[in-house]
Formats: sequence, C-alpha cells, structure tokens
Amino acid sequence: MGKQTKRGRPKGRSNKPKKIRSYWEYPEVLNTVEAAELIRMSENLVRELFHSGKIKGFYSGPNIRIPKFPLAMQFKIIPSGMEEIFMMIQTRLVERKEGVQPLVRVDSGG
Repeated sequence: MGKQTKRGRPKGRSNKPKKIRSYWEYPEVLNTVEAAELIRMSENLVRELFHSGKIKGFYSGPNIRIPKFPLAMQFKIIPSGMEEIFMMIQTRLVERKEGVQPLVRVDSGG
C-alpha cells in the first residue's frame, strides 16, 4: 500500500468531484464505466442490470458494450435540444407496444 497522509487517505488522490460530462461527450457505444456515469449509477449495478436483461448490450470479447441511445431512452436522459425528437420516438415505441400500427410512407408509383 502507498504512503498515506495523516488523515489516512492515500497521497496523490484528490477529493475533487469528477467533471460531469454531457450526453454528447460520450461515445455511441459505452463500456460499463461510461454507462454508469451517464445514468448516475454504480458500475456494479450496471453489470447486474445487463446480466439480468434489463439493460440491452453485447459482449465485445470479455467486455460489456452498451449502446448509448437506447440506454438514454430507457433512463429518460434527454440531451438538450432533442426533447421533441425523444418524445416523438417515445410515442412511437408506446404505439408499437399497444399494437397501434406505425405510420407507413407509401410512395405513388411513378
């Protein structure tokens, strides 16, 4: 174990809070640490939710990868400037669950 200060904290570590990143600063596919930061939960809880099937994702080798957009939709994290788009997508998802047919664009042959 490294050297400690009088208060028992390891030297070199600061107690400064981590800078909170915006939605746009995260990559499109997140690892568990990034997903935990985005939804403000612990990494272990994110892993638990993934293994129980409550969060959709996939393995990339031994690592868990979670797509950012579906995670943001599930936890209702709406980036600034996209409120209308998120609400429209949310409405479409509810319509699908309730059995309402989604709008289909029909091109006139010509």
